[in-house]
Amino acid sequence: PGIGGVEATRRLMETNPEERILMLTVSEEEENLLAAIQVGARGYILKNADASELLEAIQRVHAGEAMISPAMTFRLLQV
Repeated sequence: PGIGGVEATRRLMETNPEERILMLTVSEEEENLLAAIQVGARGYILKNADASELLEAIQRVHAGEAMISPAMTFRLLQV
């Protein structure tokens, strides 16, 4: 409490750089996605994702892959 997901991720990565972090967020701002990636998040999924998308994200990040919400990927490609 008291800090955002990006700052929490940054702090976690400082102490354990091998951590695999999947952010579950309501933020559809490209800046927040890029900030999350810059501090080490391996995944960025919107809270309105359906269960299958969330499960896929958990599995992929756990396996060491990256996963960005398809809606966010689409937004980034439009920039």
